[in-house]
Amino acid sequence: MSEIPPLAYHDPRFIDSDEGRPIRIVSEYLAPLRALAAAEVTATVVFFGSARARAGGPLGRYLEEAIRVARQSDARGLMPLLEHLDKTIAVA
Repeated sequence: MSEIPPLAYHDPRFIDSDEGRPIRIVSEYLAPLRALAAAEVTATVVFFGSARARAGGPLGRYLEEAIRVARQSDARGLMPLLEHLDKTIAVA
């Protein structure tokens, strides 16, 4: 009797292949979503950034504007996070 092949999502040869790449990408989205739901997180703030955007650099004005807008809309007490970001940006 021949061995039953594993389901595709249990088969590392498939998951690690080019054909399995869409599954890996979707997993990178769904795993954090599941963790946030389990922690009962209903809203998030997402910061998109780049190592190329530095205060005082050519893209610094966008960074400074984002920080200004975030400070103005601090309805949930995010200022400690922004202060941490300021320190991190100053180091970069």
